[in-house]
Amino acid sequence: MSMRTMGYWRRFFRAMASKKIAGNGVKVSLVVGTMLNLVNQGEYLLAGQGVMIGHVLLNYLVPFCVACYSGARALPIHESGRHAPRKEEDEILQRKQ
Repeated sequence: MSMRTMGYWRRFFRAMASKKIAGNGVKVSLVVGTMLNLVNQGEYLLAGQGVMIGHVLLNYLVPFCVACYSGARALPIHESGRHAPRKEEDEILQRKQ
């Protein structure tokens, strides 16, 4: 893995762990995870049976990870390693429009 790629991933994971993105991930996780638990284990809850703790944790962890990934991906940090299109490519794109 090149140093440039490692720098990208370091910035990406730092963005995922930022206070704003992780805080949003917690909010999304609480809402979506609760709904998933009600849908997936509602019958056990209504019957008074125990729930599967592993499933409960995953139902909160997965939405948290997806929200944090999406939030970090929406930031412009992933654009910094790309080169601007060459002049010829710009002209071709303009002709197609």
